[in-house]
Amino acid sequence: MLSLSSPPTATGPFTDPLRSHVTTPARRTPTYRPHLRFTLSGTLGGVGSAFEVFSYGLCMAQPDGFQQDADFINDAMNDLLAFHSRPASAIQANARVRKITCAAINPDGSWTGGKPLLERVVDVAGGVGSAGSNLVHPPQIAWAMSLMTATPGARGRGRFYLPLPAVPVLPTGLVGTTQTQETATSVVTLINALNNSPGVDTNRMHVVVASSYGLNSVVTGVRVGQVLDTIRTRRNALLEAYVQSATAVAP
Repeated sequence: MLSLSSPPTATGPFTDPLRSHVTTPARRTPTYRPHLRFTLSGTLGGVGSAFEVFSYGLCMAQPDGFQQDADFINDAMNDLLAFHSRPASAIQANARVRKITCAAINPDGSWTGGKPLLERVVDVAGGVGSAGSNLVHPPQIAWAMSLMTATPGARGRGRFYLPLPAVPVLPTGLVGTTQTQETATSVVTLINALNNSPGVDTNRMHVVVASSYGLNSVVTGVRVGQVLDTIRTRRNALLEAYVQSATAVAP
């Protein structure tokens, strides 16, 4: 039996004993700058334990950190809930926000103090249709909202996913241009409302893309694609019962 020594345990670059010509770099440790993370979480249709769940949100920061007074945080939460329930955001009423949180984020991405600065239990429906109506799309379908900044590359881009998009899909497989533009404008309206916090313009809180590379990049634009997305974990979590045909196959 071939016996091999254990791989090195050093955290820096090391050489794989089986591939001496390949040097494996050390794993990068994520480092976030101070910022606030607002998160909306809730349920998607269903009854009782059959509920699917969703969450989405945005980050905010100042150039030198963030403010965390309750008035500002509550105002930002109200802006986010208004976005969720606005018809132009194209979220079906079966997507109900049950909780909204604001947390200060540590350099490692965890919550400061292990809990949010503020948490509100709510019940806010999406702005299209009525609760209990048939879904336009299955619960695993979502719509990506892409956030653009002046920082080049992937570290300067962010996104969040709208649950239960109540938008028709054309025969081409695309969402119509008019609907896409309307929803993109609703996201911009949200960002402008969040940015409209008290204080001198150069120091006020802004919506940012918080990168694990230690960057808080101010959001300067929104892009929305015309193809809907699939959240695989939701599809895997759906409870499914197979129905057998009541008619037998002819011999």
